[in-house]
Formats: sequence, C-alpha cells, structure tokens
Amino acid sequence: MFLALYATFLGSEGAIYQVMRRYGITVYFASTFLAWLTLLGRWSQHSPRPAGYLPSLVVALGYMFLGLSHLAVRFATTDPALRYRWENVLEWQLGLWLTAMFSLLAWTWWREGMRISLR
Repeated sequence: MFLALYATFLGSEGAIYQVMRRYGITVYFASTFLAWLTLLGRWSQHSPRPAGYLPSLVVALGYMFLGLSHLAVRFATTDPALRYRWENVLEWQLGLWLTAMFSLLAWTWWREGMRISLR
C-alpha cells in the first residue's frame, strides 16, 4: 500500500513528496539492512555456512559504506543543490545494492535447494 502511494507521487514536487521520500528511504532501506544483518547472523551460526554467506557479507559491507557516505554528504555539504545531487546518486546506488541483496538471497535459496510450500 505504501509503495503504491509512494509511486503515485513520483515525479511530483513539494513538501509532501519530500517527507514521503525521506521516510521511504530512511525506514525502508534501514529496515531492509537490519533484516539482512539478522539473516547474516543466522547464517553465521550454521555449519557449514550457506554458499551465499560470504558474498552477502560483502554486499552488506558495501551497503553500509554507501549509507555512511550518504550521511557524510548530508552533513558535510552546505550547497543544497550539490547535496541533493549527491544524495540522489547515493540513494540510487543503495537501491542497486538492495537489489543485489535480494538477488543473492534468491541465488542462495536456489543453490541450497530451499523451497517454500503451503501446508
């Protein structure tokens, strides 16, 4: 529902869009990263670890680096236009790394033979 609401306002201007964009980026991306860390924590307890553990750890570290870079740009840049441009670039990069997380998860499930079924 929130994704549909967000997509409805894409390309619009104004304060409402900015609030929704900040909320969406902060809450969704941070929550997904925390869920990913939880998954990595569970995988680290398995012996042997799943094949996707190490690549997933690399993606998580890259994602964290981009997130910290986003914060650095926000606080180190005084020009609003430059800050907006850099934040936009970093947010798109975070989106690509987020896609990499889900791709790695799907690959790991496929490789490990994991299946979802209704009972």
